[in-house]
Amino acid sequence: MYPNHEELVVEVDYEWIRPLPAGEPIRVLLSQPTHHGAIVIDRHAPLEHSLHHNWVEATLPLTDLSDGQYIAAAKIAKHELSVQFHLPISTPKLPSPCEYVVPRLPAPIRPPDFDLAVAPGGGVTVSIHEKTFVIESTFSYPHGGNNGLLVRPNPDTIAATVTELCPSQKIR
Repeated sequence: MYPNHEELVVEVDYEWIRPLPAGEPIRVLLSQPTHHGAIVIDRHAPLEHSLHHNWVEATLPLTDLSDGQYIAAAKIAKHELSVQFHLPISTPKLPSPCEYVVPRLPAPIRPPDFDLAVAPGGGVTVSIHEKTFVIESTFSYPHGGNNGLLVRPNPDTIAATVTELCPSQKIR
């Protein structure tokens, strides 16, 4: 909320709802709850979703609204999420450092001793106490074949070649 500008900006992130049905609108509603149910104050025009990013933004004016409780809601397909807020928006009074100082942070936790080895194929082996973890990754790109950061050789994958290591960081 931007109380100095008397507007509410609602950002709707729909990354985990994709793919959206074709032509599915994204609606942002501002309503005021009453004992009879919610009364819609302002309905923002349907927002077009983009193929290039996973969010849209709607700006709702807060001018001419009376004091009280409000609900801002976003609706996409079968999903709805809302947040409640109160007008007027009160700015919290923060204490000065003379009045309150936060306590010290706890001492940092010392990480366990470990051994990290980078394999010639770019994969990594991490040993902590008595356990060993192999970290490998494969990826591809158009006309590039299967590529990998590998500990164990794989005849179907082109392994990376490690050319430089960092001896000061316990990496061999």
